[in-house]
Amino acid sequence: MRMSVDEIRLGTSWQDVSSEIPTHVSERIPGAPGRFTLLRNYPNPFNPSTRIAYSLPRNMEASLIVYDLNGREIAVLSDGIQPAGEHSVTFDGAGLSSGVYVTVLQTAEFTQSRKILLTK
Repeated sequence: MRMSVDEIRLGTSWQDVSSEIPTHVSERIPGAPGRFTLLRNYPNPFNPSTRIAYSLPRNMEASLIVYDLNGREIAVLSDGIQPAGEHSVTFDGAGLSSGVYVTVLQTAEFTQSRKILLTK
């Protein structure tokens, strides 16, 4: 909407309308978390299953993978394009040995890992 000179002008001074003009478009989706997060699993230590939660600030391709300490892929919990928001998956370690495993959340611009402990 265009403003006339009379609407902008206040007496002999000029009103600063620069704050009303958009300067960029935000990619953030309303109601979505403002940042990437890989939360601690619960329960930890666990036997045999645990819940792993993470959040994405916008729609994007992301993967959540569990590795053993030798770097071998144990389970792909989530992979592909995912909506913005909070996500939660269950990891079932019933067929695995007790020990430390690593969950990794990875996108094109973010990677975070957390240790999880399976006890039997």
